Formats: sequence, structure tokens, C-alpha cells
Amino acid sequence: MLFQRLISLIPIPGQSLMDTIGEICKYQPAITRAAWFMKCILLKMAFGKSPQTLFAEAMTKYIQAQVDKLKAPSAATPLNIVGNMKGSATPRGPTAFKSPEARNAFILPWLYCVEFVSYCYFEGLLDQRKTLLCVLERFNLKKNSFSQGVIMIPLVWNLLGEFVKSKALTRSILESIIPRTKTLKTIRGESEVISMQYQNLLMMIQYIAISEPDAFVSPMWAGV
Repeated sequence: MLFQRLISLIPIPGQSLMDTIGEICKYQPAITRAAWFMKCILLKMAFGKSPQTLFAEAMTKYIQAQVDKLKAPSAATPLNIVGNMKGSATPRGPTAFKSPEARNAFILPWLYCVEFVSYCYFEGLLDQRKTLLCVLERFNLKKNSFSQGVIMIPLVWNLLGEFVKSKALTRSILESIIPRTKTLKTIRGESEVISMQYQNLLMMIQYIAISEPDAFVSPMWAGV
């Protein structure tokens, strides 16, 4: 009863749940406090739907909005994905990295978001299936620009141990990263950032090879 009373005293923000997540990532309170705050809001808002599902749906929208900020018209083909990176030490998107200030305004909340998502996932506050599918769908390196791949890699790393528990999800991850790894292999010496993404993807492949070797029953592995 006391806990229910405390919940009743928490006002529902006059904004969408996705916007609330955005404010949390912007001001970056201690993650444990932010998670407790979200739990309280979700318990008050989740009528007829599980709090975990509600939170996962809002988080999906927020992550998608951040990934879209780095959308590049040239990202449709493998060569164009990295074509604008040659000789550049900093991945650039059309809106996020036009100045150091704009870069920090994007990167710092995003890095917080990565840790916030990971913490909430392992604490059971997020619907785990929806969260993994959200990350997988936004880690589509067949379509993503180079910069979109850069920002998603830390989140994938944090959850990779969860992905490998499912053979289907593991195979989907491989189908996404193997073609990009093959592309980057040929030009990894032209930029430190290209080399870093290549090394990250290669280490993911190696991790999966140890954790779920059956996922490699595919000709896509050849040549990486």
C-alpha cells in the first residue's frame, strides 16, 4: 500500500514516454535513479499493457530517432557506405556532427542511452524480446550508413551475449556484419575509424564463432 501511495504521488510528465527517455539521456542522472524513475512512471501509465512492453516500445522509437539523425542518402550500396569515410578521422552525418558542439550534443546522450538500455534490459525493466529485435533491426549494416553502424556497435556489444542464446538472432547478426566486414577489409588502412569498425565487427564474428559455432553453416563466412 505504501508503494502504491508513492506511485500515486508521481506525476505523469506532460510529454510522450519517448520524450521522457530523451530528457533522461540529455541530463544523464545516475542510471539506477533513472531506472527507478522510469519504473514508477511505467507502473502508473501501463494500463492493460505490461510495463516492460510499454518501455520497450518507447525505447525503440527513441533509438530509431537517434539512428535516423545519421541517415545518409548514399547508404544504399556497400561502397557508398564507406565512400565518404576515406581519409576522414571522424564519421560524419548530415545533422549530428557539423560542429564539435553538435557532435557532443549527440554523442554524450547516446552513450548514456547505451548504458541505460543495457542496465534496464538486465534488470528486467525492458521486454527482452522486443529490445533485442529493436537493436537487431537498427543494426542493419546492409542498409545503414557508416555512422549509423558506429553508434550501434556499443549497444550490440553490450547485448551480444543475449543474442547468441538464439540461433536465429545470431544468424541475423552474422548476415548483417559479414558483408560490411568484407567491404571494410579492403580499405581499413585508409582511416583509423574505418579500421576500428572493421576490428569491432571482426571481434564480434570471433565471439560468435566461440559462443554459437553452428551459426556459421553458411557460405557467407568465406573470405572474411
